[in-house]
Amino acid sequence: MFTKKTKIEWASIEDQLGHDQFSNDRFIKIEEMITAEKTDGVPILTSELITERLWIDEAAAQEYIDFVLLKTGMYNLNVVSTQIINAT
Repeated sequence: MFTKKTKIEWASIEDQLGHDQFSNDRFIKIEEMITAEKTDGVPILTSELITERLWIDEAAAQEYIDFVLLKTGMYNLNVVSTQIINAT
């Protein structure tokens, strides 16, 4: 059962989807987290700029947020905000 949800707002579509290496790194990370049974890996696209994902607990959600912030910093991509909220 998933108890937490991450909500990431991107500055632009290019920041979210326009960088091949980031997209590849994200795919690998999500696959690792699926294998560890921390997520189902299914993105919930609430708009072109907002993506949500479900997580088993807050630690898993925070792990993903930390990963995204690290990689977006490395690749000079822009995130407007990140949140961890209760999954309902």
